[in-house]
Amino acid sequence: MTVPHETRVSRLKAVRTADELLRYFIDELQWPLEDEAVLEDEDIEELTFDWDLEELGVPRRIRSRIERVRQVRPFTPSQPWGIFFVELAGPRLLITRLRGLLATLISRRRAAQDTDRRSWDLSDLIFVVTTGEGDSTELHLLVFFDVDGKVEFRCLSWRPADSTLRLRRLAEELLPQLAWPDDEHNIDAWRSAWRSPFTLRPGEVIGSAARLADRMSRTARDLRDQIRGALGDEDGQGPFSELMDGIRRQLVADIDEERFADMCAQTLVYGLLGSRVTDPDGFGATPVLSAIPLSNAFLSAFFEQVHGQATELDLEGSGLEKLIADLRKTEVEAILDDFGATTKGGDPVIHFYEEFLKKYDRKLRADAGAFYTPEPVVKFMVRGVDEILRTRFGLEAGIADPATWQQVAGRVGFDVPEGVDPDKSFVSMIDPATGTGTFLVHWLRQAKRSFERTRPGESWRQHLGETVLPSMHAFEFMLGPYAIAHLKLALQLYDEGLPTDAAQIFLTDTLDHDPPQMIFDLMKDPVAAEGSRAAQLKKDERFTVVIGNPPYDREQRAVGDTGKRKGGVVRHGAAGVKPLLDDVTKRMQEAGLGIHIKNLYNDYVYFWRWAVWQATEVPPGPGVVAFITASSYLDGISMAGLRSLLRDAFDELLIVDLGGEGRGALV
Repeated sequence: MTVPHETRVSRLKAVRTADELLRYFIDELQWPLEDEAVLEDEDIEELTFDWDLEELGVPRRIRSRIERVRQVRPFTPSQPWGIFFVELAGPRLLITRLRGLLATLISRRRAAQDTDRRSWDLSDLIFVVTTGEGDSTELHLLVFFDVDGKVEFRCLSWRPADSTLRLRRLAEELLPQLAWPDDEHNIDAWRSAWRSPFTLRPGEVIGSAARLADRMSRTARDLRDQIRGALGDEDGQGPFSELMDGIRRQLVADIDEERFADMCAQTLVYGLLGSRVTDPDGFGATPVLSAIPLSNAFLSAFFEQVHGQATELDLEGSGLEKLIADLRKTEVEAILDDFGATTKGGDPVIHFYEEFLKKYDRKLRADAGAFYTPEPVVKFMVRGVDEILRTRFGLEAGIADPATWQQVAGRVGFDVPEGVDPDKSFVSMIDPATGTGTFLVHWLRQAKRSFERTRPGESWRQHLGETVLPSMHAFEFMLGPYAIAHLKLALQLYDEGLPTDAAQIFLTDTLDHDPPQMIFDLMKDPVAAEGSRAAQLKKDERFTVVIGNPPYDREQRAVGDTGKRKGGVVRHGAAGVKPLLDDVTKRMQEAGLGIHIKNLYNDYVYFWRWAVWQATEVPPGPGVVAFITASSYLDGISMAGLRSLLRDAFDELLIVDLGGEGRGALV
């Protein structure tokens, strides 16, 4: 019996046990069943029998954490496969125990006439392994390969809670390869078909951070070139072009073919490293794109689209599969730990991104302003905001305080701004150029310290979910860092026991201020949905804290250049909003300094103006801006208008000049 694809996906989403998966194979993949009453009576266990692990001779150390092992009775006499159900205690795929069980099954000899309990060749064993329980259940299909005398496992793993697109790929592309063959006697073809979804080949050890960065960067460059070539072949009329146009319309207006290809390559390649670090046992068990744990729905949908549309793209030729295999064999943790100890300390996965960018594309790194923000600086800035909220606004718990606008207004003595809900939480932060999410991570950590200091005994997890997370927002326009930021926040939230997709990080050009579009169905148009949510946030949210490290890039084009210029709403205005930079240039002109206005055309100046607008003007009221930026605005004659704006906007200016090469000033 076959059913429509959407029904097949919904059926797979409902599978949570090995028995239910077997029923799925019978219904959807035509596994033969002579006694239909077994299914009608819902007694699928009749198709299996239990193994006694002690009787089988499995060592005690291997038996621990293995709760149950069953074998599926052969469906037909010619079936070569031994199919085993293994239930593991806990949420992890315990590879060592599975290897021990496998060794026992291979070596165990049964009487030739015992057709149910015979020995099996390595290539004819399939394990269906279940871990976790309830909504956290994971299912794993494992097969085994003998590579130079060493057993390697490869598997397909998924959760019922995975995205619909991911489950659709499993239901429509991968699992159908396990359909029962029409010709059971062609054993070689049968083996080849059933092993085809498990594609990863062995890799080689990478021995240093420099070599790891080099391998990743070469793979990313190859992939970028292939996608760029595919775009050229499409000549504007093809799936890659359509996806790029959607991103241009909805998310990043000035994206071109080179940047689009770069977005795909960076996220995919660096996402592999994050996956290897966060899931060392399961990493590389699935085909290329399934190896990346993208908790963000847009990212998951975006890369499912990229994969689905890349029918002419030779992913193997790009080196992705080889990189996955290499990462599997490499002691990545030791490399990164050593890298973190000898360079910047802190989180080496984040710091390594800088090393990767140096080798991947130095110009891209510089053009994007993607320079590393030292963790001591980030901690200082976040602690500073926490103290200001406590001492200037009466928020006892600082950035973790749940006080409303009405409560803060009553304490400090100001009127709630017109249009602001007085019952809304006062603290609402935005990192407008979040990069890899360093400020967000430290904001969460400081919030936890402040909460536990002032509210001992209360539930931090509940407070995090109900108060702190809804108050946190971030924008980023480079897809690579955006994906890493989501990964970092997902890890933090996982540690706290919260949903890993709760972070409000949006892929957008912060300075674009287009009106929000209709909210689209995420599965139908994930790009439009992401853009609409970002635009809605820009329109509706009143940020009281703007914090981060905005990009630095001085515009070098001549006045007569008619090409597209940066600056968005700051430089050019938007519907109903005059150019925000006018408030700076007007001051310059009135002071007789109009000749110097050209020096204002710099990303960091645009972000200063945008931050003042968001924190103090829409609508007018109190706010805090904490930026680390270039220092030329402190005393440069061409920045007199910006200094004048800052003096008028804020009651206090707390400045730490870091000196250095002249680009480091903190306010």
